This record gives sequence, structure tokens and C-alpha cells, in this order.
Amino acid sequence: MRSNQKQGPNKEDAERYAVKKYYKGLGSDSFQIMLILSRKVNETIVIDGCILVRVVRVDGDVVKLGIQAPKDIPVHRLEVYEEIQRENQEALTKGRPPVPKITNEKQDPHGGLSSAPRKTRK
Repeated sequence: MRSNQKQGPNKEDAERYAVKKYYKGLGSDSFQIMLILSRKVNETIVIDGCILVRVVRVDGDVVKLGIQAPKDIPVHRLEVYEEIQRENQEALTKGRPPVPKITNEKQDPHGGLSSAPRKTRK
């Protein structure tokens, strides 16, 4: 190889650097940094001092992770999270039935409204 040719990063170097990841729906200037870590089976990483992620098993190209997090922090696979977000967005955009108007008038047992004054406590 010539000395003036650039050589790509090796595996160790690639794992040391953060990766820019562009997210759907965000502008091209928006990105988040992704930290790349190497772990072996039974090794753990800690997130924010309260979330533990452990490599439980590796079967070929499938990695089994164990995640221990406080109950108030939801943990989902990305595809499940995206489906929840999509359904929530659909629920917000669908037409809702009108909310009945609340009045001070008393409703009689036959379904009509009575204009009788309300009794007040003394």
C-alpha cells in the first residue's frame, strides 16, 4: 500500500469513536451521538447510575440482553416503541366525539332539563 493512501479505521478505532446517527423526522443537521461499546457475555454497562444492561447470551448474530431499570422507566424494543408512538399520534389526530356541555341546570329523570333552581347548603 502506498504511504499517501488513506487507510480506514480498524475495528478497535471504529469502536472508540462516536457515530452520528440521523433520526427520521429530524432535519439533516440534527443527530445524536451513539456510543459504541464492546462487551462479552455476562459483562454489564450502567446507564445514568440506575439502568443496568447485561449481555446474557450470544447465539450467532442474535444478542440476548438483560435490562434492569426502575419501574418508572419504560423499556421497549425500538419497533415496539415506534408502534406505540404511531398509535398515540393516530389517537390524537382521529376525530373525537363532542364532550357534553356542563350546565347548572338540573336534569329530570325523563331525560329533559329542569329549570328548577339548585338547592344550596347553609
